[in-house]
Amino acid sequence: MASDTLKELLIGESIDAELEREINSFEKLASFIESENQVIDGERSKPRELPGQMQKIREDQVRNTAGGYVFKVNDLNRIRRFLILGTEGGTYYSSEKELTIDNVKAMCEIIEKGKGPLLLREIIRISLEGRAPKQDPTLFALALCARYKVRDTTRPNVYHHVMKKYKGKTLTEKDCEAIVNEVQERMRKSILVNERSKVAGDGFEQQAPQEAYDDYQKALQKMAFRAVLKVCRIPTHLFTFVGYCQKISAETGAKQNSKGWGRGLRTAIAYWYFNHTPEDLARLITKYQQRNKFCHRDLLRLCHLRPKTSFPTSHEYWRRHKEFDFIFAYIVGDIEEGHKRKAEAEGNGIKKAKSENRKEETDEQRKKREEKERERVEKQMARMKLREEKIKVFSELKLPEAPDVESSAAAKLIRAFEEMKTVTDPEKAASLIREYGLVREHVPSNLLNSKPVWEALIADMAMTALIRNLGKLASIDMINDKEENRGYVLKVISQLTDKRALHKARVHPISILLASAVYKSGGGYRGKLHWETNPQITAALEKAFLLAFANVTPTNKRYCLALDVSGSMSSNVLNSFLSCREAAAGMSMVLLKTEPKVESVAFSDGLTELHFDQSTTIDQMLERVNNMDFSSTDCALPMLWAAEKKKEFDVFVIYTDCETWFGDVHPFKALQQYREQMNIRDAKLVVMGMTSTGFTIADPTDPGMLDICGFDSAVPELLKEFVLGNI
Repeated sequence: MASDTLKELLIGESIDAELEREINSFEKLASFIESENQVIDGERSKPRELPGQMQKIREDQVRNTAGGYVFKVNDLNRIRRFLILGTEGGTYYSSEKELTIDNVKAMCEIIEKGKGPLLLREIIRISLEGRAPKQDPTLFALALCARYKVRDTTRPNVYHHVMKKYKGKTLTEKDCEAIVNEVQERMRKSILVNERSKVAGDGFEQQAPQEAYDDYQKALQKMAFRAVLKVCRIPTHLFTFVGYCQKISAETGAKQNSKGWGRGLRTAIAYWYFNHTPEDLARLITKYQQRNKFCHRDLLRLCHLRPKTSFPTSHEYWRRHKEFDFIFAYIVGDIEEGHKRKAEAEGNGIKKAKSENRKEETDEQRKKREEKERERVEKQMARMKLREEKIKVFSELKLPEAPDVESSAAAKLIRAFEEMKTVTDPEKAASLIREYGLVREHVPSNLLNSKPVWEALIADMAMTALIRNLGKLASIDMINDKEENRGYVLKVISQLTDKRALHKARVHPISILLASAVYKSGGGYRGKLHWETNPQITAALEKAFLLAFANVTPTNKRYCLALDVSGSMSSNVLNSFLSCREAAAGMSMVLLKTEPKVESVAFSDGLTELHFDQSTTIDQMLERVNNMDFSSTDCALPMLWAAEKKKEFDVFVIYTDCETWFGDVHPFKALQQYREQMNIRDAKLVVMGMTSTGFTIADPTDPGMLDICGFDSAVPELLKEFVLGNI
């Protein structure tokens, strides 16, 4: 998929000539905007001259603030870092970080430079490949493409807007003066709004003609909405995307406090609902009901959901319109119609009151009022005529032999979900789960302490979900070592040790290691659940850990693993039951078993070689490092040692508990010296600060350095992406 173009990602194998033309036009516009901004971008990004010249080896190197030549982080890598790491620099945070316009200025600048197609292509590709551990950065970037500096392009310009007041009137000199003043005032306000929404990178000035840039941005927004179906695969994604659209529109839109609900967003949301089969849509709306202050009813109300006459005759809606209409009616409910009738009644009352209380008016005022009323009636008649025509078209497009709603799978699922809300008998709930394929999210919380319910749920539960719910199963005494639970225990063990299921779910050994630490602890991290551990389940997790090594794809790079042995490494990883030493040993074991060349060292204020190999277990690693003396931490030692011993490595991975270091040489400087001395220009450094919540020792302009703050199941994949040069 790495060679896919934006056209291939958006269209796929289907033939859509109109969309293909739109994409070609968009890419040409973007190419023009990019070429117009190349000169100014080159000048602005020129590195600052510093004393102490070092030899420049390649043209793609730039001088950094330390005086050494490094490889500049290009826009492609900057995009990938944001989408995968969630930050624009070289730091990954395992804890949640709020996304705001202020911390995505580089993405804004990439859009303004004309590289919207590049950003959009990477958004779709990374989303489809599942390479991002967290979806929020991807959804925020898509919303940025869709709503950055959004403005209403359908309205007439300022002059025409002002002239509407003087339609049909002979202009006097005073009128002309008033028109000029109002136009100037509106232009002044427009400039102020544009200044308010100017949030691209510091010092960036758009060099392309405004008209061309407006066309490019409008095309980018249109393409972004086309990508919603590709990126927002579940309602949770859709709700989050809409929330980000509103946030970005409010902060950067031309209109003060814009909500961003223009035609483009309304159409994109409507298409999302119409581009699922009724069965899939019913399952999605019942499983994911609300998120981020939005629910399905909100979106249907805001997007004015209705089928489009532009839908092809082969569209699923025309063939199964009864099922779609049933689902939409279920989402909205009868209350919606009641609200509508009430609002109309109140509106009629207001109009009547205004009519009765109208003051005496002059002939001129009466003529104006009558003219406005005539225009309003004409527009209303035109709308009614258009509506009648659409209804006629709809009736012709809707197939009369559409399947009956009551017998449809979608209606049965929805009715089963509604029945589940009122069920109190666990056996009845289990029966509904088996018959209609309901999942955990469909089950009320009061039934989630029942063994029959969980027995039905785990029968078809995905491997990752089973691993995640082991604590819950243990807390209801379902998988303890009592004889009465033997059947449940054997079922769980069978699933955990199923090599094929582990491979299909692509479960990483570190994910199992983290789950095992939680299970062995006998309680949830926040203290809500407590349980007794079962040695059989513990043994099954250990076996699953070893089986999962088959899912790891080697990078075929040369690694130096450096384990901090200071006393504080015995503390737990941030928000985890796993100690820093256990996490470091687990990651080391993965690399030792899957990579061709790996050497390990231990360090604090000194360095000791560790003779670990593929046969070394985690317990053996821990026993070795636990018996070592420790002192202060110097994270530069591994690179200094490798340079001194003339050892060739592509990657240095340093496992430490925090960002502190001891010594005369900074770690990033030690890496630069190693690159120079060993002539390995792309040698990389990864520092895993497993208890740190916010530090960086990497040079953010150097694509060969990465900081990881905290530790979670996403870290192994991030390490792989970084080592292969993808971020």
